[in-house]
Amino acid sequence: MSQLSHTIRKFNRFEWKYLIPDEHGGDGGGYELASLYYDSPDFRCYWEKMDGIKIRRKLRLGCYETGVPLTQETPIFVEIKQRVNRVTQKRRVILPYETALRL
Repeated sequence: MSQLSHTIRKFNRFEWKYLIPDEHGGDGGGYELASLYYDSPDFRCYWEKMDGIKIRRKLRLGCYETGVPLTQETPIFVEIKQRVNRVTQKRRVILPYETALRL
């Protein structure tokens, strides 16, 4: 756990999605990212997206798939993504899997 960052990182970005090889990826130059999104009981996040709301937020947990089973110490990204028109703002903290599950 000594290499985990408990600092909240905040940044803005524009998102365009392209398929490109990554030199740090596996045989095909890629890697998988597993994400678990959270929503309210009335699916507020889902309906805001479907309704085209220009300012919306969502909470997710994510980790890079390595083919190794998760342990209590596996680093997990806890992120709040906020969309303002076409700009995506993200706040991220890295926590051990065990701590992220308690959220």
